[in-house]
Formats: sequence, C-alpha cells, structure tokens
Amino acid sequence: MKTVFEHSAGGVVVTADGKLVVVRTVNLKGKPVITLPKGLLERGESPLAAARREVHEETGFEVRATSEKPVGILEYWFVRGGVRVKKRVDFFGFGVVGGDASLHDSEVDQVLILSPLDAIAMLSYPTEADLARVAMER
Repeated sequence: MKTVFEHSAGGVVVTADGKLVVVRTVNLKGKPVITLPKGLLERGESPLAAARREVHEETGFEVRATSEKPVGILEYWFVRGGVRVKKRVDFFGFGVVGGDASLHDSEVDQVLILSPLDAIAMLSYPTEADLARVAMER
C-alpha cells in the first residue's frame, strides 16, 4: 500500500471572554464531528501562516497568534482511498481580534463558541481534547 505524508496546521482559538472556538464538520466517512479548526499547508507556507489561514477560513474569525511556537503537535495514521496517510498537525494558540463566525467556509457546518470545559467535552477526537485542555491551562 502506498504511503504519503501530509502536514496540516490549526488552532486553539480563544475569544476575548475566554471561550473556545470549535467547528462542526464531517469526517472522511461523512460522519459529523466536532474538531479544532485545521487544514493542509499550501506550497511554501509556514505552519503558523497555514494555521492562521485555516482558522480564518473555517471560523470566519481574524486571529492573532499567542506564540510563534505550536501549543501542541499531533501525529496519526489513516487510510484514504487505498492510500496510507501519515498526518502531522501543528496547533497554535490564537486570540480572536475580529471577524464574524457567519463568514466560515462551506467545509464547516457550524462554528461553536463555548466554555472551554464544554468545548473540550464535545471534541470528537480525544487527542484534540487533550491538546486543547493543556493549551487552555497555559
């Protein structure tokens, strides 16, 4: 089976009043999931730039990074279309500085702005929940 590597970036996004921003979308099997906003790096794009772009596209919010370094990195494997994929996702911390959740792109069904406890409890992937929990404790 062919193996490919994918590099994505995303964000742990916090509003001015301390709420966490997550998105409802569908996974590769078409099942609804709640996740942190993220997506693939474009050619020549840094992980931080990709994270900022993806957060803006998926949430409609303009954001400012809280650090130049990731708050966490997740790596995992999956199979898509008969191809084994090793994926790395660099997550950065962001604060909302503008924008509007109604401006999210079509990949996202809904942008949710929740208390950190509620958002973390709703995240579909335990590794993302753990990463968000640690990032929120910083």
